[in-house]
Amino acid sequence: MGSVAGRIAKAKGARVVGVAGGPEKCRHVAALLGFDACVDYKAGDWREQLDAATPDGVDVGFENVGGPVMDHVLMRLNHGARITLCGVVDHADRFGEAIEYLAGLIAEGQLTYRETIVDGLENAIAAHNLLYRGTNIGKLLLKVAEPA
Repeated sequence: MGSVAGRIAKAKGARVVGVAGGPEKCRHVAALLGFDACVDYKAGDWREQLDAATPDGVDVGFENVGGPVMDHVLMRLNHGARITLCGVVDHADRFGEAIEYLAGLIAEGQLTYRETIVDGLENAIAAHNLLYRGTNIGKLLLKVAEPA
């Protein structure tokens, strides 16, 4: 979800700083998604990286995980800043509008996505464990059957 939020922000002209786990994921965020910077939360100096990437503070935050990174971002918020909490469902009456907007960004090439697909229900536990190791890139999907 953070990749989508960041691409929307880029499409609106914002400077976007991503947070990802590991150098490979940060390269993906910067090179493929086009974010202006990426902070590696697994690095020992992630706080310094975040400070350097947001020298003027944070105006908009997209929170997807919580914990120490969120705490540090909150300390860097500018007056009047906004935070979006992922997983908080609201404005269901506007879902159609959101889908149309996102489809337009995809059609224009402004929104891309990556998927890690694990094949077979028998690999569900291994796929789930990828989430904890942070080795998947993009959305993690478990393919259980061919589409009809």
